[in-house]
Amino acid sequence: MACATCNSFIIFPGKKAGKRKYCNQHCFDMDKLGRISDDVSDTDAISRANIIKVSSCPTCQQTKALEIYKSYFVYSIILFTSWKTISELSCRSCAKKQQATNLTISSLAGWWGFPFGLIVTPIIIGANIVALIKKTDQENTSKALIEYSRMSLAREIRDEYFRKLDEQEALSNQ
Repeated sequence: MACATCNSFIIFPGKKAGKRKYCNQHCFDMDKLGRISDDVSDTDAISRANIIKVSSCPTCQQTKALEIYKSYFVYSIILFTSWKTISELSCRSCAKKQQATNLTISSLAGWWGFPFGLIVTPIIIGANIVALIKKTDQENTSKALIEYSRMSLAREIRDEYFRKLDEQEALSNQ
């Protein structure tokens, strides 16, 4: 089983909260928003995702079908190699630009670390090529966009909770 926050493999039983499991107290504390998102209904998350899907692209501001797109990035310097997956809400054309940029940078900067640069770079290059040519389902809302919407709603719930606390504190100080 993997930690809900850091995705590390949990060998010994850690902390539990509902259906989420954590490797330690720090990860539990860091995932407050994730626990709030568990209370957001599927219906609310799908409804919000459908609204987001027809909104303006945050990158180019054009009204196009939005989705969560992934791109991959690696760079290396001698004995250091860093790689990551970037998930971003955007239209398909902005996503392709980001994927092409990360493909180019990774192709140039990924090889220079030993040994991981030589191992990870071809994987990252391949992942970006697949992401570039992969067709997206414009009709159906992806699980990634629904999860993004669920977290967006959780942020609103959290912010509303703290706004009410601030109001109560202001009233009690009068």
